Amino acid sequence: MQRPSDINRFLTAGKAILTLKSEATQKHYTYQVIASDTSERIFVRVLTGPDNSYDYMYIGYCYVHKAANGIMIGPMRFGAKGQPDHPASKAWIWAAKNGFAHESLSVHHEGRCGACGRRLTTPESISLGLGPECATRV
Repeated sequence: MQRPSDINRFLTAGKAILTLKSEATQKHYTYQVIASDTSERIFVRVLTGPDNSYDYMYIGYCYVHKAANGIMIGPMRFGAKGQPDHPASKAWIWAAKNGFAHESLSVHHEGRCGACGRRLTTPESISLGLGPECATRV
């Protein structure tokens, strides 16, 4: 899932959980990215505790732009409850600005479909981060 178009599809699918890891510092953050009902925005949360299902803190949101050349994710915005000074926010901003497929960054998903959350089992689905049915819709 290192192609920019695949990463953007995964991020905007609706229920994505992914880890961004800096190859330079080996630092990593796990994010939960949830699409709005209209899919015009994605809400970004970061894992802050030991429970991988519930310990996520809201850090900000991004607008999603769909164009002829694919899906573009806008800059992070914070609003009243956002966390602009959190290191995970700064890491997300860097990744969005430099490209989620940047050579010094690795992107990992948890083996579940970014749209529906079902476990992925085929190599093609695991590589894409989306199951075959969801990949046709997203």
